[in-house]
This record gives sequence, C-alpha cells and structure tokens, in this order.
Amino acid sequence: MVQSGEERVSQIMTKDVIHSIGPNETIEKAAERMKKVQRGCLIVVDNGTPIGIITERDLVQKVIAEKIEPGKATVSKIMSSPIVTIGPEALLSDAALIMSKNRIRRLPVIEGTELVGILTVTDFAKYMLRKSTSDQMLSAMARANQLLWQTIIPE
Repeated sequence: MVQSGEERVSQIMTKDVIHSIGPNETIEKAAERMKKVQRGCLIVVDNGTPIGIITERDLVQKVIAEKIEPGKATVSKIMSSPIVTIGPEALLSDAALIMSKNRIRRLPVIEGTELVGILTVTDFAKYMLRKSTSDQMLSAMARANQLLWQTIIPE
C-alpha cells in the first residue's frame, strides 16, 4: 500500500509539449530541432511509438567525437535504444533509482504505448525546491542543484 507521502511520477513530470523526431530524419535536422525548441533531447517516434531518445550527449559522443556527417546520417544511427521508460503512476523513488542505475537525466513517461510526459533531473530539482521549505539543509541542497542545472546543463 502506498503511503500518503509517496509522490508519483505524474505529479512532477513535464507534461507540456514533448518534442519528437522520426528515426529516418538526419542528425542535422535533429540538432536544428533541439536548438529551435530549446530542449536537450528529442524522443524518437516511429509510427506513433517511442523507440528511442537522442540527446545533446549523443551529438557530442556519437557524432562529433566519431566524426559522423550529421547531414548524411540518420537519427536511428545514434539514438539510444531500446528506450528506458516509466509509467506515470510509478513512485518517484522508483524513477530516481531507474535514472541513477541507467545513468540518465531524462526518463520518458509512457502510458500504454503513448508518450505522456518526460521526467528530468530538472523536474526533480524543482520538486525538491518546493518540498524543502521546512528543512534548511534540504532547501540549500535543492537550490544549489537547481542553479547547477540551470547554468551548466540547460534543459
């Protein structure tokens, strides 16, 4: 039985526009789209089903470092797949464990086969900031984490 203090993924995930791209689009188009929408990742969707994710890290490690031509190669060549996901009713503690274990900063939220949101480390930082008002140490840690993600690793 879930205790009242155990929050769900759906309570803090980003629900607004989740940006996606097709697996056969060029890496160059993916990078342009990421810049346009000011996001650090795109969900790769094929026939309405999320099949992977492409992140800024993929662009650096798999394109630039490997000297791949972004205008010629497709997203499917560098996307992370299979995609690690979670359901909206999962506990935040389970989401944190999955993100930590898989060393990821973004966790797509899937209900059935539909993409309904994305949970990011920024979402966790905002949550901790809201939750921490009664604990000075927790509050300071949350503010520091939020500043870190806003200044060093933009969403």
